[in-house]
Amino acid sequence: MKIFLTGVLIFLAVLGSVPARAQGAADRVKETFGQAVEAYKKGDYETAVRLNSSILEAGVESAALHYNLGNSYLRSRQIGRAIASYLRAHRLSPGDMDVLANLNYARSMVSAPPSAGKKQLWSVPFERLSVDELRWGALYIFMFSATVVLVGLYAGWKRRKVWAWGIAGGLLSVYLTIGVFSRLAVESVMGVCVAAAEVKFEPAPQATTYYKLPEGSEIRILREKEGWLKIERSDHKAGWITAGSISRI
Repeated sequence: MKIFLTGVLIFLAVLGSVPARAQGAADRVKETFGQAVEAYKKGDYETAVRLNSSILEAGVESAALHYNLGNSYLRSRQIGRAIASYLRAHRLSPGDMDVLANLNYARSMVSAPPSAGKKQLWSVPFERLSVDELRWGALYIFMFSATVVLVGLYAGWKRRKVWAWGIAGGLLSVYLTIGVFSRLAVESVMGVCVAAAEVKFEPAPQATTYYKLPEGSEIRILREKEGWLKIERSDHKAGWITAGSISRI
């Protein structure tokens, strides 16, 4: 019994310390973020990059963090890494105009900027919504529609109107769900060239060079094989490049 009680007391002590540890970790992240901001203001961009990167390595991610890291990379003339950071910030907060402005500015500094590509009409409404916003929107609309149908049937509303509301809400929920999977499918294969590199016909150092990829080029990742990535440029030219040259989004 004494051992059992001791175990319970230890468990409760550990459980009680979890919020304190979590708060302590949050305070350290906030402090590090503040130090990174101060380093950036002083023009110490290398320190700003190191501090912001340490927060990411700790498992913390936000649009503001990626945005600040992108600014630090941009100031230190690491254009490829800046674009990659801005794209990650844009992924988390598509409606942030500051992120988009800096992303476009960084893109303008690339020697061979990627073409925008043709937009699909059905995807346009998703452009300023993040994946989380689309996901929660689909869930809320589905729950609201289901509630309207149940309440309407119970209250004796006209069945035609009740089912019309239910079907409309269900279709909108499906539409947003398609947006979630579409966005995830696109983002999962996006990458940025962080250092100018040669694209080969085959995944081997001695293979013939197909073309050269400038730093900052945005590409699609098609395959991975033994430290090599098969990538596709915006003009659909595909080839193999060393994995270390690409930063995944």
